[in-house]
Amino acid sequence: MEGNDLGKTSTGINPTVAGLLSYLLGFVTGIIFLVIEKENRFVRFHAATGNFLDGRLVPVRLANGGMPEIDFTDEAIRLIKDLTATDIKPRSIIIEDNGVIRPLSK
Repeated sequence: MEGNDLGKTSTGINPTVAGLLSYLLGFVTGIIFLVIEKENRFVRFHAATGNFLDGRLVPVRLANGGMPEIDFTDEAIRLIKDLTATDIKPRSIIIEDNGVIRPLSK
């Protein structure tokens, strides 16, 4: 498929090149293209979805005069799981009890 079939981009970059660049530095270039590309759905799709493989929540709390430390109770993970399940529809990610985040397999 040629870039012309995918429409114009607000950056002036060929859409297939812009989609490829969205993957170049992981989430950094993905976020950049989400911010600067206003018109092209192909580029925005790749910028939004192409760079998320997995992640992990590391809950911290402020203790000892405001110094951060890891919170081993995992209460924050439970809270985020509950809020995500309630507020994000359709569900697109899974948050495991140990804080691992991964895309929902289709």
